[in-house]
Amino acid sequence: MKIFGRYDYAQDFSYDETKADFNVDAPNGVVMEGYLFKRASNAFKTWNRRWFSIQNSQLVYQKKLKDSLTVVVEDLRLCSVKPCEDIERRFCFEVVSPTKSCMLQAESEKLRLAWIQAVQASIASAYRESPDCYSIQRLDRTASPSTSSIDSASEPRERSARGESHLQRIQNIPGNDQCCDCGQADPRWASINLGILLCIVP
Repeated sequence: MKIFGRYDYAQDFSYDETKADFNVDAPNGVVMEGYLFKRASNAFKTWNRRWFSIQNSQLVYQKKLKDSLTVVVEDLRLCSVKPCEDIERRFCFEVVSPTKSCMLQAESEKLRLAWIQAVQASIASAYRESPDCYSIQRLDRTASPSTSSIDSASEPRERSARGESHLQRIQNIPGNDQCCDCGQADPRWASINLGILLCIVP
């Protein structure tokens, strides 16, 4: 007897649900993959089961194996990930970017922890593989570890065409043309944890 509304995912994917491993150096580029429930951004906040994967410094998912990839997070370097306890479902975590957030649910605590660690490891790996992009975010040793300089007057070489293009890319995100604290134009410091720009005196 066929249950109405049920979809047999096994015809598309084979996956060991007990597996909670990830590999940032995987030969095929897929750091981790598996089923997650994703909360929709619509008014009903419905949850849909999708096949997620971390690859090419992106978080993506598919409805079916032959479907094209849907990119949830385009660049993990601009993201943070955190567990969520104050929610109606268990084993949830959230991936937050400067422009949006994505609420996800794993099928066990073990898998939730593995996904969080996989995202964190992918972020670190992306920075190691693209040091030129990170060079414009010199850490201010006198400030909070979560705050980085995007541009420094004492480092004129970093204000090259390459550096400016990255700065402009960040500033072009809606709301980043002004300091989040005082509203002053052209902020040059970023809070990595909060995903905001500030005008901090070095």
